[in-house]
Amino acid sequence: MRFYLMPGVGHGTGPFHPAIDSLSALDHWVESGAAPETLQMSDLNTAKLGRTRPLCRYPAWPKFVGGNVTDVASFSCVDR
Repeated sequence: MRFYLMPGVGHGTGPFHPAIDSLSALDHWVESGAAPETLQMSDLNTAKLGRTRPLCRYPAWPKFVGGNVTDVASFSCVDR
């Protein structure tokens, strides 16, 4: 079992309007036996379209490590 927090979503009314391909992640998990450590969330909010963030496996949290703040590669999953 895996649990992923969605920072900024706020019960669906936060600054993020998430889009996640969880079905492909689940399919890959079932087919390969490799559970995902992180997933990727894309923002559908028209003001921030294209912004991406990692969804880290709990209890980890995405920490900005430098670079473009709209790019998933600028974040690292770290324990709180």
